[in-house]
Amino acid sequence: MRVLIILLLLLCLAVSAEAQDLDIVVRPDAVYLEELNGEVVPVRRVFFHLILHNVSSEPIEIQWVRFDLVGPAGGVVSGQFSGPALMTLFDDSVQRRRIEATPSNTLVLGPDERKALSDVSFQLPSGLMGQSLIVESEFRSGGESASHKVSIPLTPAEGFIGRLPFEGSWYVAAEHSALDAHKRFVAEAFAYDFLRIGPDGKSYEGTGSRNSDYFAYGQPVLAAADGEVVYMRNDVPENVPGQAMPAVPGGNAVVIRH
Repeated sequence: MRVLIILLLLLCLAVSAEAQDLDIVVRPDAVYLEELNGEVVPVRRVFFHLILHNVSSEPIEIQWVRFDLVGPAGGVVSGQFSGPALMTLFDDSVQRRRIEATPSNTLVLGPDERKALSDVSFQLPSGLMGQSLIVESEFRSGGESASHKVSIPLTPAEGFIGRLPFEGSWYVAAEHSALDAHKRFVAEAFAYDFLRIGPDGKSYEGTGSRNSDYFAYGQPVLAAADGEVVYMRNDVPENVPGQAMPAVPGGNAVVIRH
């Protein structure tokens, strides 16, 4: 009986030690390496968003966030942010609506709150980029320090070649550069917004109060390349221009796996 009790206590301690107060999410789930022709040597670039989520019932305070790009021969290229520098990056993500609003000028996350580091980009000579990305964060919870880290493989991938999903001339209203300000939802982290522009430079005619006033309305949407339809939704009511969107970030959509 004594042995059984000791084993149960050890099991409880192990479960407690494995419990995480902080969840680290990288978007997209698979971080791809982009091959570029550098001025001197070939280079590779990675681009992603990072979300820290307090999954505990108590406030936690982020101490630092660290990135390690690990190479096959043991080489590591690192970057670490803490204090005011980390706070500025979190607040910048909120100001550009990369994540739901949280209090600014603080590294404290309340229960179920999230902060983001958006548009994280590394560009290095091909031999230094490495094969995996390790993200680690140290935080304080209940007066004690703890840390959590995740490892994501970096997958070299050729650029996607396809056609634009429409005919004629359109305008890119927003995309995923460091300057756009529309991506509050994680699902839209790498989205493009397209508008069709009329001869007067506007995207609509008349008052713009009806969907049918817009030149893009009713236009065919084409597949960018051959692929498999993996998701479709067509039951979200059309919004009224200028009024709140339905609480369905993706709206009516067709998702194609190319």
